[in-house]
Amino acid sequence: MRVLYLGMHFGGSYNSPSHEALQARSLAEMGHDVTFVVNQPPPWKKPNPPKLHEIVLPVDEALQRGRYDLLQPMVGDDFDVAFASSASGAPFLASWKRSTGRPAVTQVLDFPMWRLKIDGGPWRDQWRPWFQALGAMDQVVFNTNVNRVHAESACKIYGKDVGFLGSPKVVYYGIDTEAIDEALAAPGAARISGAPFQCCSTSRLVFYKGFDFGIMGLSRVAAHERPAYAIVGEGEDHARLAQMASLLDVNVGFAGGCSDFEKGMIMKGSSFGLALAWNPEIPYQCPGEVVYSGRPCIIADTAINRERYGNHGVTYVDPFDPVVVGAAVTDIVRAGPPNGYDAKREAAWIKEHRSFRSHAEGVVEVLENVTR
Repeated sequence: MRVLYLGMHFGGSYNSPSHEALQARSLAEMGHDVTFVVNQPPPWKKPNPPKLHEIVLPVDEALQRGRYDLLQPMVGDDFDVAFASSASGAPFLASWKRSTGRPAVTQVLDFPMWRLKIDGGPWRDQWRPWFQALGAMDQVVFNTNVNRVHAESACKIYGKDVGFLGSPKVVYYGIDTEAIDEALAAPGAARISGAPFQCCSTSRLVFYKGFDFGIMGLSRVAAHERPAYAIVGEGEDHARLAQMASLLDVNVGFAGGCSDFEKGMIMKGSSFGLALAWNPEIPYQCPGEVVYSGRPCIIADTAINRERYGNHGVTYVDPFDPVVVGAAVTDIVRAGPPNGYDAKREAAWIKEHRSFRSHAEGVVEVLENVTR
């Protein structure tokens, strides 16, 4: 297939190729001719296959201005199908589809009903053109069944019939296994200075990622058994978390924004993950990364977590109960991983079902279906 891939990713401070970039490269490695439109050049770690063609366009600026006619004049129509990596790309593909008559597919990573249901908030207006454009797609792809169901509720908010989005498919988002493989093969590991025992978590530092609940849970562990907490990420919640850790006598090391390799080194130096993101609609990548690193992970007991990870290397807890969290940590400190935990088996499951390659394979199947 000739695929136009619109990578809606505007970050880059962590010096690693985004998941979107890795997925586009995977499609090209499978033999498809892929034109990857992206806002900034990815920091590639190895040569790309000859069938991957990169075009840098000011997609973020066009999105802010509502100039959705960017693609067709710049890249043309010589493609079998177009794919956007997130909902914000749908208006661009809807415009391109009107101009070219070619099929288009958009992926929806998460559906923020916890925000969209607030009447008068800014999020409804932000999502309105994105949601409207999703209805023009030949196929909508969701990251979980949980969010597919939430999208049906969003139809009511925007005055659409439940069938407005057609019959969405579910393809699970995946982790960067290559960077973790590189870290696991490297000598040494990254640890908090002087900490004999360490757990970890990775994500943007915002309130719904549950770092505060991790700190509170660790504070309930006996001081002589209490692990240090390595936190990878940047965000506006940093100061509050640092103050909380100081007040509760929890040794937290903030690693800031790291490359995926550096993140892998920190997970390699940890004994387990403590990743308590509790948002009911945002799938959490960290547990998959930790389990792929060969470590068990304590995570929030939410429907979206259970759908993504099942019983593969994770222990579910009520994140809002520090006593329960502390008891789960104490169990791992004293007894090691839960009974039946097999690090190699669980890592293999993540690679097969929750990696960027498995994600790319699922997307290819969808793209092939709409071009038949």
